[in-house]
Amino acid sequence: MNKADDPALAFAVGQERERNNKLLAQHPVVSQEEWLKQRLALMEKEKQYVRQGDALSAEVSSLPWVKVEKDYLFTSPDGDLTLKDLFRGHSQLYARVEPRRRIVAILRDPRHVVRRRFACPD
Repeated sequence: MNKADDPALAFAVGQERERNNKLLAQHPVVSQEEWLKQRLALMEKEKQYVRQGDALSAEVSSLPWVKVEKDYLFTSPDGDLTLKDLFRGHSQLYARVEPRRRIVAILRDPRHVVRRRFACPD
């Protein structure tokens, strides 16, 4: 049997055409000029959104610091480490908590970046 004669395929193609026609009827179709006008307006909104996000990030970065006075212990492949030990002479420590309470620490200094995994204390 030829694919063109397959009733199941013809039915599926017909349904897909019907679905596409419904989508076209629901969604506006405009000229290129009108689309460009709307796209430029949307790009201006996107710029404002990015600027607001940048301003919010600046506010978050300017929050005051809190001195960590508690002695936290972290389990690492090298044994138990304190927060101070995690830095290991690096100038910055970025950490994120992953599922199952694992911490990924990223140590940075001007020379290199080191990634390490630790178990989060309870």
